[in-house]
Amino acid sequence: MAERFGGEPTWLDSYAAESPAEFFAVTCEAYFVNRQRFAQDFAALAELFDEFFKTNRPLAQ
Repeated sequence: MAERFGGEPTWLDSYAAESPAEFFAVTCEAYFVNRQRFAQDFAALAELFDEFFKTNRPLAQ
């Protein structure tokens, strides 16, 4: 969608836009694969996931 309107494509899989369940699956994968970038791009959601998954580890510097 971003590419359609001249924006930068997201690094998340576009399948996340298919349904709430797919959004959850795709964002969970992104959270665990690259938590630092996920937290940078989606800070509020990263905080929710930290609580949901009981993540207490600091971000890698």
